[in-house]
Amino acid sequence: MSRRAAWLQHAAVLGGALLPLLPALLGGRTLLWRDGAQLYAPLRPAVVEALRAFRLPLWNPWEGAGQPLLAQGIHAVLHPVSLLVAPFTASLEPVIVLLVLAAASGAAFAARSLGASRPAAAGAAFAYGLSGYVLSMAANLPFLAGAASLPWAVGGLRRAATGARHGVAVAALGTAALALAGDAGSLAAGLLLGGALAVEAGGARGALRALGGASLGLALAAIQLAPSWAWLRETARGVGALPPSDLTTWALVPSRLLELVAPGFLVGVPRSYSAPVFAALDGGGRGFPFAASVFVGAPAIVLAAAGARASRPARVALAGAALFAWLALGHRAGAQQLLAGVPVWGALRYWEKMVGPLTLCLALAAGAGVDALGENGLRRRVALAAAGAAFLGAALGASAPALAREILGGTGPVVELAGAQLRGGLAHGTATVVLLAVVAWRAPAVARAAAFALLLLASAAAASPFALHAGDPAVLRLGPPPLAAAPPGPRLVSPLGFDFTEGDGRLDAVDRLQAWEARTGRPATNAAASVDSIVAYTGVASLRYELLLASGPSFWPLVRRFGTTHVVARAPATGPEEAALAEATRGGVPVAVPSDPEVLAWAIPHRPWAGFVPAALQVDGPLAAARAVADAAAAGAGAIVVEAPGPFATAPGRVLAISRDRERVDLEAESAGDALLVVNDAWAPGWRGEIDGAPAEVLPADLLVRAVRWPAGRHRLVMRYEAPGLATGAAVSAAAALVLAALVAAGRAPIARRSHAE
Repeated sequence: MSRRAAWLQHAAVLGGALLPLLPALLGGRTLLWRDGAQLYAPLRPAVVEALRAFRLPLWNPWEGAGQPLLAQGIHAVLHPVSLLVAPFTASLEPVIVLLVLAAASGAAFAARSLGASRPAAAGAAFAYGLSGYVLSMAANLPFLAGAASLPWAVGGLRRAATGARHGVAVAALGTAALALAGDAGSLAAGLLLGGALAVEAGGARGALRALGGASLGLALAAIQLAPSWAWLRETARGVGALPPSDLTTWALVPSRLLELVAPGFLVGVPRSYSAPVFAALDGGGRGFPFAASVFVGAPAIVLAAAGARASRPARVALAGAALFAWLALGHRAGAQQLLAGVPVWGALRYWEKMVGPLTLCLALAAGAGVDALGENGLRRRVALAAAGAAFLGAALGASAPALAREILGGTGPVVELAGAQLRGGLAHGTATVVLLAVVAWRAPAVARAAAFALLLLASAAAASPFALHAGDPAVLRLGPPPLAAAPPGPRLVSPLGFDFTEGDGRLDAVDRLQAWEARTGRPATNAAASVDSIVAYTGVASLRYELLLASGPSFWPLVRRFGTTHVVARAPATGPEEAALAEATRGGVPVAVPSDPEVLAWAIPHRPWAGFVPAALQVDGPLAAARAVADAAAAGAGAIVVEAPGPFATAPGRVLAISRDRERVDLEAESAGDALLVVNDAWAPGWRGEIDGAPAEVLPADLLVRAVRWPAGRHRLVMRYEAPGLATGAAVSAAAALVLAALVAAGRAPIARRSHAE
């Protein structure tokens, strides 16, 4: 009976978690939008191709003249769900669906580890897996992977602390999955919450067992963590060079806390990246928040309060919710300032993502509340609290327009929109609290817990349209125009951005923006067509690339210096756009685009992708290189800037043959004497060279790209990329896997011996 109940619970959790996704899936729509469509989906085929060939996707040659792929960590390459889906499809859609299911089932597992009944665990699963934050992260792969893995790590650490069978192994696997998600903030939050629950469960000895599981999990993930750590030292974030505004841009707006119970207040149903109410309340100049929704639900919060009265683990979870709410507010509540010198937290950019662990804490406490109210029914205090909450919600809903005027401080269309959105959200909260009271008061005791779980499911499912975007999948198949260029092919730049607030009849504004991003080859949509862009789209770009972007007026001469062959754009709509396009295309020749006449293209003068240079200048370090290259580009000088000891011999020559793969460049050339050859692909630690089989040092040149000293005559150059730290990380992961296997075998051994004796 117990096994049957377990299977029924799993089926109910998975079926319920699918519920908000079905309209899009069955209607032929896509759940991918924002970064999911623009950044992760275009690179997913390259990831899958590598995994199917039993190798790792180490380098992305298509963005920013090239950049690491695996070492960035953000593509969740080795996350269990990524590996599970890769043999079957290169689409990111199944990954998104499975991660949502994993979030819900993980919350059920974590709730069970805190002692919740199966119906209560299902309620926790619905409160978390269908929450606004989790569903919103369908737009952002690493944060959804982090949200999906978070409850597994927390539940595993709790099980390890209690001394449960295989507890340490489960903690290790959950921690490894969380580390492989690519979301350092979720990893830190998971270890913090899991550690607190471990101490509550097992004291100091339990904490040590949990620490052992977490350490083993981090070792399992070393194959990802080691190269990511090595790459971090090359980034602006890693050297502490992020502008201060980056650390304060994405904190939770305090008024958004209303959305915990009033879905859609600040954003509404996302159909464009213009959210007027949010923009009016943010004060930071953003038009759209990090998460489209932060909804948790009034029933979940009421049940969490009830759970905290009855359960010590629920009280720990509720304290965690308060902590993560403070963290989510970032600089607005002093968290960013106080934690500025703390590892991970000091470099956190997206403080609002702490809504994820906040939601998990409330969901776990709500699971305890389901059991408490399911067993005891509606006590007088809880009845009065529920009635008071319902009355307050109804009163606030009735006065929503006035409340909106008070919050926004004025009148006008935005205030009217805020009032309407607030009234709808509060109506949802009021109705669900009334239903909660009815269930607690009238439902039979035997069905009460299951009814609470169904109410949590209904509450979250009804609010899901505020978190999800059902897009047109056709926009994911669009790409830049076919353009001709010498090997290894064209390299694009698209100077005009897109900020649509309205659709075009067939597409809403979200899809319209994505379509134009793809049609003009803006990163990373260009990667889907295997076309280069001098621009990159990533949160962990190299310091060298960031310095290039900050070069100001020198930027357009620099993109030509780095082998950019074409400018691609839409028609300019304003005077400043016309000026920007004129600067980008100066001296260029218009190119017809018969496949897409609305797209404009120019072939622009540029330095060849590979060639010998007439002169070289030695500098020390990227900052000096940035200044020297900007000066040289502005002056039109042909000398290359090299960060290596000189002198450098130069001589004329010619490149005879070029071949470029993902992590390899083959090039044949000849020179009249000892020379310096420049390859306009990005330099990074890990690039190694050989000339005719003999080692050749790959030098950082012109801040961003590579150069080698070339001996006189005709030779063959091979460059290969090996991610720094990968070999060490793989060895640590392999050793950790052996330890894990030994732990699992040891856990089974007593049962095997007992069975043999019987």
